[in-house]
Amino acid sequence: MNAFWIGAIGILATVVLVVAWVAYHRRRLLLGGLTPEESTLHDRCVAADKAAAQARRAHRARVREAERALAKAEKPEHLASAGRGNYVTPVSVCVNSHERPLDEGVEATLDAEGDVTRYATQRTTATRVVTGAMLAGPAGAIVGGVAKKTSHHKADDRELYLIVLGRDWQEVARLNPAEGQKARSLMHAINVAARNATAARVRHEEVVATARAHLEATTADTREVDAALAARQALGEDPYERAKRAVKMNRRSSAAHRAPAPAAPERASGLPSFGDARPGDGPQDVIRGGGVV
Repeated sequence: MNAFWIGAIGILATVVLVVAWVAYHRRRLLLGGLTPEESTLHDRCVAADKAAAQARRAHRARVREAERALAKAEKPEHLASAGRGNYVTPVSVCVNSHERPLDEGVEATLDAEGDVTRYATQRTTATRVVTGAMLAGPAGAIVGGVAKKTSHHKADDRELYLIVLGRDWQEVARLNPAEGQKARSLMHAINVAARNATAARVRHEEVVATARAHLEATTADTREVDAALAARQALGEDPYERAKRAVKMNRRSSAAHRAPAPAAPERASGLPSFGDARPGDGPQDVIRGGGVV
């Protein structure tokens, strides 16, 4: 940060402090000018305003909580999942990120192919040759070259597929063979959920309807807010606000009295002034009076 920005920030901070200081002292002067009865009424108005604001915040919080409950009800929990975009809920199944409703005609199976092959390889390493030569000379080098290093390997060519069939659709998802347990859990969960899909859908719709009704009732229930606003309205205008408005009106009035009156426009030389015409004068009289020959 260069010196220019440091100076700008310092100036801005100074301006903010000055404005806050002026506002604070203006408030103190206005409050000091109130009568004891007006000061008491002002305190009651401030407390009532705070109570109304708190009632609004509490109502908004209840509405947000009801909205979250509805969103949770509309999105059922996952019973099982395997890989990305493959899961099942009590009322739907998603394969390859394609979600479809569950019914008794949905069936899931697994298809596994391939296996893990293990094998070993041997090779001569320079380390063994050099070590043998250091220990026993040329003969040791020959012995070290004969002693080969054995490496163990495995080749995994397995493939695992999740096949889900519906009444008029099908999906095949390739899964990670190492997550066979998750794949089997997903397959069984799909088959079980499909058999109970009708009853689960009825329960799901009931839960969503209940959550939506709760949200509507919570949104409409503004009794606490209405009561707080009514209590504030019963107190009438805040004396402090009335004093602020009076100060503003006095400033405007003073500014209007200090403003100079607009000057009358000067008459251009040699032009007739129709404002100087007398009753009964004709056009020629007006022109002569204006100095036009």
